[in-house]
Amino acid sequence: LLVTEEDRLPREAVDEILRRRERLRAPLEEICRREKFWCDDSGHFWQPVHASFILAAMRDPSALPALLDAMRWANIYDVDWVCEPMPSMLAAAGEEGVPLLKERLLETAAPKYDKAIVVEALELLASAHPDVKEDVLDCIRRVFHDDNEVLFVRDMAAYGILCFAPPSDRDVLYKWVEKMDEESSLPLFGVRCVEEAYEKGGLEQSPRDWLDFYDADEIAYRQRRWERERREDADEDDDGPEDHPSPPVSEKVKVGRNAPCPCGSGKKYKRCCGRTQQ
Repeated sequence: LLVTEEDRLPREAVDEILRRRERLRAPLEEICRREKFWCDDSGHFWQPVHASFILAAMRDPSALPALLDAMRWANIYDVDWVCEPMPSMLAAAGEEGVPLLKERLLETAAPKYDKAIVVEALELLASAHPDVKEDVLDCIRRVFHDDNEVLFVRDMAAYGILCFAPPSDRDVLYKWVEKMDEESSLPLFGVRCVEEAYEKGGLEQSPRDWLDFYDADEIAYRQRRWERERREDADEDDDGPEDHPSPPVSEKVKVGRNAPCPCGSGKKYKRCCGRTQQ
């Protein structure tokens, strides 16, 4: 079903798999870990997406290593269906997942987009479990203050600290904004964001329900979208070849999902114009 139903798998099937979690967890973990499933352009493409969603819904800390593998492949192959909700999926493991997430965040060789997702997951965990907040903040601070870390990850860490608006970090966050204004064309936040966070005592952290993917309305919406895209592709094919080749178009710079949207809205790219790229 994970293959044949593609993105039409109903919620009832997901719930049935969850009822058989003890028997099916290991096969789901294997699907998440194997690269070949993530780069398949047939119906198999949806198999690791479903496996990741269902595995995360088990809320089992022992499944985190497989989910971290899923995160890595999803980032490499730009599987935004998985990357977008992944912070919430990782956070679903609860407090027991904190040590492994901290370990991945502090891993020198971990890719920057993996670290960005883990920072968000730790933010959600610290918000939901206040007893681990200080431990999480200390870890995020280590990344933020690491001069050897890439600027993007340090900026994500700075935003992670800002979400909780610790009084002891206020001045250093203002200084960070000044630094980013000078060194980055796409800073994640500005002075007004810092002011707002400290006025409110923090920024709201809202987990995402990745199982919404299986709602009947969402499934129907996707099918309409695919049909519309098929019609558009067919129309382009009917137009035939152009009489003259199109002029070369410069390649667009890829905007990180967690970077500020270039449109100037102040929102993260993934929550603004990036939504249209899914």
